[in-house]
Amino acid sequence: MQWFIAKLAFRIIHRYLDIAEQFELQLRLIQATDMHEAAGLARNTGLDAEINSAVTWEFVGLTELVPVALSDGSLLLTETLEPEGHKDVLRHIRTRDKLVQECFVHPETPACA
Repeated sequence: MQWFIAKLAFRIIHRYLDIAEQFELQLRLIQATDMHEAAGLARNTGLDAEINSAVTWEFVGLTELVPVALSDGSLLLTETLEPEGHKDVLRHIRTRDKLVQECFVHPETPACA
């Protein structure tokens, strides 16, 4: 068996709110014997994850499927950003970093729940 990272794309539909269209990308670990089986399992995972309520997550598709060798320190995801407001992105990253560190020290903090 081999591990794969699958990126699943969902469209978020708000039944009672008139807001801009939203999409959600999820990374899921899939264990399969080969790429073909992993693709099928990933698609089924996406279909099974559809939620129907006031807010619906509609599975749109499998956008990436990458085999991974899991070990301590394995690179699972990398993303290159080229934002116009790079200072805002740096501020956001540093704020999130501080929050994550704080949650390790004080997990009872409401923001860590």
